[in-house]
Amino acid sequence: MFRKIRHAFAKVRVIFNALRAGLYGFVLVCAGWLFLAPPSQTEIDRLSLPLRATAQHEAVRAHRMAKLVVLVANDRIYGLVARRGNAGLSAEQIRNGMVLAAAGTSLRVSDAELGADAIQKNSIRPSGAKFVTARTTP
Repeated sequence: MFRKIRHAFAKVRVIFNALRAGLYGFVLVCAGWLFLAPPSQTEIDRLSLPLRATAQHEAVRAHRMAKLVVLVANDRIYGLVARRGNAGLSAEQIRNGMVLAAAGTSLRVSDAELGADAIQKNSIRPSGAKFVTARTTP
């Protein structure tokens, strides 16, 4: 009887080990694609990169990361990002931004389009970076 139970657990362990190995392989392939593979001609054209651009170019990494996020993220992930982020964006807006980034569309926002109130309130710069001031104790 114990031999059958041990044999059943051994099968389950083999299945879990195979799933873990598959996940490790997927992560390794994604990391290699993100950080090592040179940009294709379509990526160079979409992102307006120089012809000799490498995988270390920031636009290539951001574009590829957005493609991975669109591939694996579901509605719950976008909702979590919308709730945790303090930008006041809805989950649908975040999803649309990721889809646009994955398509290679650049969203350049100027100060005039944002308005002075939005820049002051959210500390948003045209480059997209958000600056948070640190609190100091007296």
